[in-house]
Amino acid sequence: MTRSQTFHAITLFCAAALLSACGGGGGGDATDVNPPPVFTQPSDYVQKFNTYLPLTTGSAFTYEEASIGFEIPEKTQISFERSEGDLDIYTLTFPLGTNSITLHISSTPEQILLYQIDGPIDVDSYSVESIKLKNPIQFYPPTSAVTNATATVSGISANVSVNYTSSNANLVFDENYGMLPTLEIELVTTVSATFPPVSETFTTTLELAQGIGIVRNQGSYGATSIAYNLKGVTNLPATIWFDNNAGVPILASSTDQFTINGVTLKPSLYDLLNEAEINDLEWITVRADTASDSFIVTMQADNDLPDTLTSVEVVFERKSDALRMSGNVTLHAEGVTQNNPNWNAATSYSF
Repeated sequence: MTRSQTFHAITLFCAAALLSACGGGGGGDATDVNPPPVFTQPSDYVQKFNTYLPLTTGSAFTYEEASIGFEIPEKTQISFERSEGDLDIYTLTFPLGTNSITLHISSTPEQILLYQIDGPIDVDSYSVESIKLKNPIQFYPPTSAVTNATATVSGISANVSVNYTSSNANLVFDENYGMLPTLEIELVTTVSATFPPVSETFTTTLELAQGIGIVRNQGSYGATSIAYNLKGVTNLPATIWFDNNAGVPILASSTDQFTINGVTLKPSLYDLLNEAEINDLEWITVRADTASDSFIVTMQADNDLPDTLTSVEVVFERKSDALRMSGNVTLHAEGVTQNNPNWNAATSYSF
């Protein structure tokens, strides 16, 4: 994809609602591919969501369309519908040609699971309206498994077999939003039914950035393919970037304060939950400044300062209702700036 292509914006909105809990666990053995370093927790901080897929109601994501000639509406709904049980299930809906596709997912520190797929998805002369999985598909960590599902195909209920493989890789996202180290999750799912006679393979490829979520979404579903790249976020903390100039970190963003929609994020309204874990890295500090009522990020020269593209998740919680939201601080690789993306590796920090 080149920047000379014409892009169409797609905005994803989040709205809270209740949804009955889905049960079951992921199948198969899971093995991480180049997992990020994991650090111990010296404080009482407990991670709620997967660091690569934090889910915040009321937030919005603007994507650019990368599929030339594929028309999509300017806005689509992404509703994070939460269950009352121990596990929160959310729904993610995005355009698919003239239709839409909805994924029912959960995000925990250890796993990202898919419970149900709603269409319609056009396959040959049939339309797959929904696929309800007996056991959830495991997006992350990577695995391979076979499970059964109940599907509605052209209005007919059918028992289907679902064979899937998920794989992970560490990549670098470098589009209009900015340069970020990402975790790529590719899910290849084959759905087969005897009657109606359906056998189709769906491919979903997501790039996830720590403290942000889905920055790239590509997929092939029947006769339709999609490709979206993140352009901006709304009602979430804006990412703060630093350059690494020969071991000396230099602020690359316009401010060292966390902002939401251009307005300063205030410690009087939010708590910083993982401050101890971040500051234990020693080369980065995030603190609440009472004088300016802001959260300030600084980086300092240190023997442990990374020389590769590196992200750190910063977790906030609203005092009025305990709503969590995540921000992202990214350090460019040594000698690399946003306009000179000659990166050589990528790292993300999990706590």
